[in-house]
Amino acid sequence: MTLVVLEETDEAVDCWNTIGVAGDGSCPELLKVTHCRNCPVFATAGRHLLDREPPSGYRETWTELLSKKESPRTEDDLSVVIFRVADQWLALETHLFREVSELRPTHRLPHRTNKVFKGLVNVNGELELYVSLHGLLEQSDENSDQSVTEEEGRRVYRRLVVIERDGDRWAFPVDEVHGVRRFPKSQRKAVPVTVAKTGDTFTRTVVPWDDRDVGVLDEQRLFTALQRSVR
Repeated sequence: MTLVVLEETDEAVDCWNTIGVAGDGSCPELLKVTHCRNCPVFATAGRHLLDREPPSGYRETWTELLSKKESPRTEDDLSVVIFRVADQWLALETHLFREVSELRPTHRLPHRTNKVFKGLVNVNGELELYVSLHGLLEQSDENSDQSVTEEEGRRVYRRLVVIERDGDRWAFPVDEVHGVRRFPKSQRKAVPVTVAKTGDTFTRTVVPWDDRDVGVLDEQRLFTALQRSVR
């Protein structure tokens, strides 16, 4: 990320109002920092404003921004992180994500692991429950021992993702992370009948991206299934 250093003659940088939490949510840095208040660009802008007389509406504007939740701006907007598991492009709501980083060594637990629950992984000094969406979704994980693969002539980096819901945290590997995207209600489609009838789908809606359909996972069903995997 390029840090923007504000000078006295600079126009106010307010990317948070355009591509951040107060805008369309398309800033790729949101995947790392979750909220604009955690971003160095936002902090630099704040320090710059402290060095001069606050402009009109300064306090109200920043109070409103900092109070914004890490979730879609309106009920009709759906902010998601798009990622790939095997050959399936999937998504989860952005507010669930806590970390996206490089893969870490797995600590297996004797007699406890199965096709979904794989053990524990150390993320920033914290042990997280480590699971496999490949196993849960019945997808091949032939690249499980590789951190970098070649896909259609380009290098692709597998990532470790940490998600959380109501204090329930899970870490899992994905084959690729695209980033944050926001979809209005008009772009969302129902799950195909042929898929819905199987009864074992975790997809709650479908969104269009890059000439393909992306399945947005149902977080409640996903977290329930992950909890079952460790019982």
